[in-house]
Amino acid sequence: TEPAPEGCALTEEGCTVKTEGKARGIHIGKGTFVQTVTTYWKLGSQNGSGGYCAPAGGTMTITAADKSTITLDRSGTVCQSGGKLVFNSTYTIAGGTKRFGNASGVGIAACSIDGEGNVLGFANGSVMK
Repeated sequence: TEPAPEGCALTEEGCTVKTEGKARGIHIGKGTFVQTVTTYWKLGSQNGSGGYCAPAGGTMTITAADKSTITLDRSGTVCQSGGKLVFNSTYTIAGGTKRFGNASGVGIAACSIDGEGNVLGFANGSVMK
């Protein structure tokens, strides 16, 4: 995990965090992912649980076991919850390589990042060619 720059929450550009790790799924087998998420905390509001929620967006590239890649454009909301950041989003498939070269589709995704930079995520949607 690459942390966001200090003081970014007060800027129009927002706070950008990059995370990467292992991925596993029906269409990808065992692979990896890299995601970049920008949160616009300046546009956020209190969430009633002692934290804030703010609009966010970014991209995720998943590399499948066979080295094919699929890239997702994501938009949604990041919320602070119990010391974690939770990103709930929708996605569209923005591109891919090899067997995902002509892929299109949409779906939902959620991930959380704990205070130590560990990411746990889930995505569900359609992949069409």
